[in-house]
Amino acid sequence: MIFLFFFIFFAVQPAATQDTLPEFPVHFVVIDGSEEVAAVATLEQMHREIEILNTYFVTEDKRPLVRFRFKSAAFFDDIENTACSFVDSANEGMYIGRWANLYKECADTKLRDPRAVNFVIFDSYTDAQGWRSRRSRGATYGGVPVVFIDYQALGHKGSLEEHEMGHAFGLGHICDSTLTEDGGQNIMHHNGECPDQKKYRAKYYTGFNAEQEAIIRRTILRHRKKLGLDK
Repeated sequence: MIFLFFFIFFAVQPAATQDTLPEFPVHFVVIDGSEEVAAVATLEQMHREIEILNTYFVTEDKRPLVRFRFKSAAFFDDIENTACSFVDSANEGMYIGRWANLYKECADTKLRDPRAVNFVIFDSYTDAQGWRSRRSRGATYGGVPVVFIDYQALGHKGSLEEHEMGHAFGLGHICDSTLTEDGGQNIMHHNGECPDQKKYRAKYYTGFNAEQEAIIRRTILRHRKKLGLDK
């Protein structure tokens, strides 16, 4: 009976607790100076973004893979005189794929913290493209993981936080046409990856599958080494 009790007790314990998860500090930076952006991209909202990431950057069975921690923030007033060209390029409406590549050349630690995951908040609306230009991105630039998210997507609108962070931790898009019975779909799904180009619409997004989890775990080791977090 005692053996059975201990077997049940340990069997139901989670694979990792918050204390044992690999931790990643997050540096936020706001690169647009408009009042609309400032009203949304507040310090309070940044702390909410950390909560969102820790809630939804999980596996399909809701196991967390990392613990994100707020480290610091730089608002537009702190960085408006920077020499990093990607800020002007972003605010002039350049396609995100081009100005994001300029990010790796930035040596200003207020804009690109080399010892943290970076969370860049911008406004992707342009007069020429309107809301069609709205973009977000997650990647590793110069060894530094970073997500670029439009300010109107903050607060888990569209689940972009965990999707783009998935890219920053090594994941690509997939086609997940096998919606669950209640309408769930893998968070890294993108209709453009589906051969039939059908617009699959999920009611909500599920966590990472086993293959994606393995990629993230390998990337965790690389990121922690590159960011100097294991010293």
